[in-house]
Amino acid sequence: MAVKTLHANNPAEVASAQSLDVNLGQPNRHMLILTGLAQSKTVSNDTDNINRDQVIIKLGRNATQLPKDGEWSATVGITSIGNGDSDLILATDSVDL
Repeated sequence: MAVKTLHANNPAEVASAQSLDVNLGQPNRHMLILTGLAQSKTVSNDTDNINRDQVIIKLGRNATQLPKDGEWSATVGITSIGNGDSDLILATDSVDL
């Protein structure tokens, strides 16, 4: 398994990266929304082998303090691309803060 690191400040790696930081009215309480399209290039000519790469996306934001359990959530979307010559399925099994 290969590990690929993508950076949100590089449009060739993460397209349309945007962020929204909402102050929740208490010190150090924010709702931070980050969005973008990861562009991990995967090439395989082996139709009998499943390529399982780990992709880490550096969003360019640092938390000054790790939120308590139950006070944060992280969500990531998945996509599926298919055509007559090949099938590519991208899936997510975990997302961490």
